[in-house]
Amino acid sequence: MTQIEHLQEQIVERLKLYLPSVAYVGGFPSKPEEFDLANFQMAALVHYGGARYASDNALNHATQSRSMRFVIALSFTALEGEHGAYAVLERCRSALQNFPLAEASPLKMEREDLADQSPGQWRWQMEVSCLVRSISEHQGPRRPVPPISRQPQP
Repeated sequence: MTQIEHLQEQIVERLKLYLPSVAYVGGFPSKPEEFDLANFQMAALVHYGGARYASDNALNHATQSRSMRFVIALSFTALEGEHGAYAVLERCRSALQNFPLAEASPLKMEREDLADQSPGQWRWQMEVSCLVRSISEHQGPRRPVPPISRQPQP
């Protein structure tokens, strides 16, 4: 399992614990055109949204900080009420904000936006991020090591 899949799965499992039982929660489908949101009263689909890298050392980039972003695409048939968008958005935020991930920093909330609205259907996107260490397979040239003098000091 890749690092992306491992982190995404942790987010999905966390949302399954906090969202109502009427919600479909899962990873974003490989073939979105075959996934019909109209079949669900509510859905939360998680996918990897990209990363930004920061260098920890200007002379060596063998290890860098990697800020990984995950997007939760939320679909609702109602705005208000126990299973409405407003209540569920708060549940998602509460579930994910500062949630500790294995092998990463706790989740940081980045944004949530209304992405689309059509009759009887509201779609939001929520973005979260976490920091991980990115380690290169190439560690750079070996630096010369000065010899250690084995002669006694006068």
